[in-house]
Amino acid sequence: ISVVDKNGKPIMDDMVKPKHHVLDLNSRFSGITSLDGAEYTIEEVRNRFLELIDRNTIVIGQSLENDFKVLRLIHTRVIDTAMLYPHPHRLQNHRYSLQKLAREHLQIHIQDSESGHDSFVDAKTCLDLVRLKIPKTANEE
Repeated sequence: ISVVDKNGKPIMDDMVKPKHHVLDLNSRFSGITSLDGAEYTIEEVRNRFLELIDRNTIVIGQSLENDFKVLRLIHTRVIDTAMLYPHPHRLQNHRYSLQKLAREHLQIHIQDSESGHDSFVDAKTCLDLVRLKIPKTANEE
């Protein structure tokens, strides 16, 4: 799990130590080439994440239901870029990828290297997509 603050600065980067042997890290897509840095259980990662947020924190991400399900987490203040930029056909579970949203709305290319994707780049891209879609208010710092 990679987390950036409201300025896009990395504040958490924890890899979960799997309970069972992983046959394929799917490195081309995950960007993970080794589990050497995986030192925390899923419960520990969830607790570390919960130390960073409170009930008023707005959590931003892409298809967050997957992350929340794995973390066994419920949070009500969420902006999901997959919902913020809906697919025009609105087919069930048909969503634009973060890669496509970044290319079309931010004119940047992400997740297109052989080494997979960078989770901090993904997190910052979600933040930038939200800022593009939701204008700043007069009260915002």
